[in-house]
Amino acid sequence: YGREHRVPHSDGTPFSDGALYAGGGPVASATAPAALRATSLALAIDLAQPLIGGEWFTITHPTKGERAYKIRGIDEQTADAATVRFVPPLREAIVAGETVDFRDPRCLMVQDGRASSRMQNKRYTEAAIRFIEAP
Repeated sequence: YGREHRVPHSDGTPFSDGALYAGGGPVASATAPAALRATSLALAIDLAQPLIGGEWFTITHPTKGERAYKIRGIDEQTADAATVRFVPPLREAIVAGETVDFRDPRCLMVQDGRASSRMQNKRYTEAAIRFIEAP
């Protein structure tokens, strides 16, 4: 956790001290436990800017692994706390202190069915693959 996206200048070089540009969203933690299928969380979060809704975050569950959630609304918000509503409902219950990662949203996915095997030996080809959230 706490990974930031790090990128160089447009010419591929870093700053003179070797540092890169850093960015990404905040990492928060749940301030209270939440039950399986909950759609609201109270967060301790250090906000540079207020949440507006639509932000994605990840919770790494012990059994289900990395799962992504999207904020649908903000019920309360201060500079260091927020209560948010999100979708889909929690895949597993969480405990107080659970990490809520806005910096690097991700989700465990699996391939849906078989990939299209209709590839032609032409100059340009197309292939299709579809991923769905892992069970």
